[in-house]
Amino acid sequence: MPQKLDTQDGDIPAWERFAQANAEYYILTSNPPESSPESMERFFATGRQQADAILQESAPWLSGYGKAIEIGCGVGRLTIPMANRFARVVGVDIAPTMLDKLRANAVRFETPNIEGAQVEQCWEADGDADFLYSWLVLQHIEQQELIARLLARTAAALAPTGIAYLQFDTRPRTRGYRLRSYLPDALLPAVWRRGLRRIRRAPETLAALFEEVGLSLLCAYRPGTALHSFLLKRR
Repeated sequence: MPQKLDTQDGDIPAWERFAQANAEYYILTSNPPESSPESMERFFATGRQQADAILQESAPWLSGYGKAIEIGCGVGRLTIPMANRFARVVGVDIAPTMLDKLRANAVRFETPNIEGAQVEQCWEADGDADFLYSWLVLQHIEQQELIARLLARTAAALAPTGIAYLQFDTRPRTRGYRLRSYLPDALLPAVWRRGLRRIRRAPETLAALFEEVGLSLLCAYRPGTALHSFLLKRR
């Protein structure tokens, strides 16, 4: 079972504590918390399916398969299948334990073209990524200024013909959603607590942020849902 976590502890980032407790469960809470060969196979199978879906939606604008960057790579659920399509994949994460598990899984799945990077490192500096993607990650970031910084770094990371695929939760902020935002974590189910809860953002807010950092919208899928995905390029 996953360990009980205090998501209010500010000494260790929430996702590092999740990684130490039960990384795969907190990445994909629909998977059983008890680790077994069957649950791990299902965990990575869902990653292969999702990577295929992301690439299928991105294909009309994807011009190369040289370098991809994943923001919020975790243990490599999506990174590993992407490494079978791209020459090089850089997995970015805030949690050192996630990156340790990513490296171990890269060895296990024989994908030596994966490298890990802490979010504080300059993973965007080369500006040569054909593809940058993030799935079920940005929705958990509460601070809008951090979203803005990641979007600016996304723009900087892309090659002139590169594209980004970013998922956000753009469902309306209902009364129930607002109430959950004000309640203390102790009164909420684990998946609604800070660190794991989904932060809903209006499409108009995101459009303004994209404009501000120099990203142009190519296409969007599933607008107004928890899986609203934006395809973007540098202006």
